[in-house]
Amino acid sequence: MALERLLLFSRQYKIRQWLVDISQMPPLGNDEQAWVSQRWVAQFARIGVSNLALMLPDDLHNQLAMEHILDSGRCYTQLNVQFFADFPAALDWLSKTPEDVQRLEKEWFVAANTAPQPSIQNLSLDKLLD
Repeated sequence: MALERLLLFSRQYKIRQWLVDISQMPPLGNDEQAWVSQRWVAQFARIGVSNLALMLPDDLHNQLAMEHILDSGRCYTQLNVQFFADFPAALDWLSKTPEDVQRLEKEWFVAANTAPQPSIQNLSLDKLLD
């Protein structure tokens, strides 16, 4: 449900860059991996996200699963994907200026401390950088 809501939000607000914290995500099962790879990725490709920054999962299994999902989605999109160990590096990759990085860092940490599900966070970076 969360992944589908992210698609709706991104479509509605024309979001083109995502920063997603999957560091604490529960282990992905085979059925979940198959659903994301076979159904969700094609929908994701149609919304036009061009840059995806992912916080490295603590679980090696999840990192390998995400890499497999992203690999399977390469036929749908020319998405730029990077894994990051820390937020400032991810924000730097997504931002145009150092000032944007500082502003977004503050917003990210506020969101991380107030989000009901900290493992699924998404900032509308396009709106913030305008």
